[in-house]
Amino acid sequence: MKHSIEQQPDHVKITFYELTNQSDTLIKEQKKCMDGNCRCPSDDLEHLDDLQIKEENSTIIFELYPPADRHLNIDNLEECVQYIIAQTQRSMGLNI
Repeated sequence: MKHSIEQQPDHVKITFYELTNQSDTLIKEQKKCMDGNCRCPSDDLEHLDDLQIKEENSTIIFELYPPADRHLNIDNLEECVQYIIAQTQRSMGLNI
C-alpha cells in the first residue's frame, strides 16, 4: 500500500494506492482515529469539519476539511497515516 498527502487550499488530501481488499479495514481504522481511539501525535483527525471519502478501483482518497480556525499539520498527519497503515495490516494479518 502506498500513499500521498497533499495540502490543498482549504483541506488536506490523503490518497492510498494499491489497496488489495484493504479498503473497508483502512476506512475503519481512519474512523477510529477520528473518534480519538488511536495513537496519532496530534488531535487533528478529531477536529474536522468534514471528511469526504472517495473510492476508485484500488484507491481511496480521504479529503480532510478542518475548521476555518485550524491548520492540519502534514508531518503529524504522516505519522497518523503510518499508524493507520500498520493497524490496517495488523487487522488483516498481513506482514508489516
